[in-house]
Amino acid sequence: MTRRWLAAILVASLALRIWLVAGGGQYFWPDESRYGSAESAASELGRGQVRDALVELFGHADHVLFRPASLPVALVSHWIGGSHPVLVSAYFSLFSVGAIF
Repeated sequence: MTRRWLAAILVASLALRIWLVAGGGQYFWPDESRYGSAESAASELGRGQVRDALVELFGHADHVLFRPASLPVALVSHWIGGSHPVLVSAYFSLFSVGAIF
């Protein structure tokens, strides 16, 4: 029974977060605006510039792990082309749902 409640809470939490970002709620927190570093790193990787990508990911003193954690969705966005703020925000929503779990 407890697992069902947990699953229901996780599904509801993710659904509410997706609803929020689909309604334009992205870029509310400063971390989401720092995502630009991951986009730059994805662009550098797309050009084969691994060293420049690593500098972009790890060359800043603040929020050292945020940028590498952002890289997967930045690579997907780069691969499908263009800016996808809802996709990015939905990705970040998974971290808060994971914290609930």
